[in-house]
Amino acid sequence: MIFFFDLDGTILDTSKRYYLIYYNIIKELGGSPLTKKVYWNCKSNKVSEYEIAMRSHLPQSLFNEYNHCRINLIESDKYLKFDTVWPELFDFIPSSKIFRKIMLVTLRKKRQQLINQLENLGISDWFENIISVVNNGVNCERHLLKVDSILKIYPNNLSGIFVGDTETDMRAG
Repeated sequence: MIFFFDLDGTILDTSKRYYLIYYNIIKELGGSPLTKKVYWNCKSNKVSEYEIAMRSHLPQSLFNEYNHCRINLIESDKYLKFDTVWPELFDFIPSSKIFRKIMLVTLRKKRQQLINQLENLGISDWFENIISVVNNGVNCERHLLKVDSILKIYPNNLSGIFVGDTETDMRAG
């Protein structure tokens, strides 16, 4: 059996990174940032980035600039340093006998920043393979194609479990 793990949210707590990016851009553009609790409540309830920006009193005319900045910063070294590994995983994954083949599947686009982050966090050796999307399309079909290609490499393990935290992860699984 092969285990496929999503990274952001599943292995890493990314809440500080996402909130700091949002907070800093909103402040820079003259809005009034929501509290971290309110921001994450919005995210949990699938409130759009546009609506979050409007609730933060960002002028509508500045939303495209906000979104452009957010996309450019989301995988930057400046903010990746705020991610942390969920503490329970350090006890669970390395010592678990069931996790012999673990593949990391992520929609991250900047592969070198991804590799550097995994090494800096001390978890790069957890994964037999790191599958990342390095082009612009973001959808579950890309996850699925990548996962399917890995399963074909291991003909004796034609089954796998996908561990993730989003609808995209569930559809890919």
